[in-house]
Amino acid sequence: MEEKLSILGLMVRDHISIDLSLKMFKENLKKDFNEMSEAFEEFKWEIKKHFFAEEKGIFDSYNNKDQEIISMIKHIMEEHDQIIEMLNDIESELSIKDDIEITGLAQMLEDHRKFEEESLYPKLDASLSENQKEEIIKKINEIPLKEQ
Repeated sequence: MEEKLSILGLMVRDHISIDLSLKMFKENLKKDFNEMSEAFEEFKWEIKKHFFAEEKGIFDSYNNKDQEIISMIKHIMEEHDQIIEMLNDIESELSIKDDIEITGLAQMLEDHRKFEEESLYPKLDASLSENQKEEIIKKINEIPLKEQ
């Protein structure tokens, strides 16, 4: 049986990669600078790839006129900017502080993920035709979201 196309399913798998890289960063916070720095770079890279996939693969391709979804996309884009700013702040603190605080970032990512998975992606999947989803998923799959 053919699997039904789903933006939600594809992006949930990507959220799992982000969660794993966040966990690895948290575990490396109390280790030496090189390990902590490498874990942070991996975490930041996973987030940036995810945001790129959403913004270029999904949001730029969304051409329906559903104002609720358009509003949700604007909200997500604002959160992306806030998350990137938080990542930049953490990055600048990495070399000057022993105790890096990431609770705010972790909570924002959790809230962001829940909003996407419970609200945005299901609405997108419901509002798009199978052909539209196929085109979006094709674009996203051209972006290596996780290590092969």
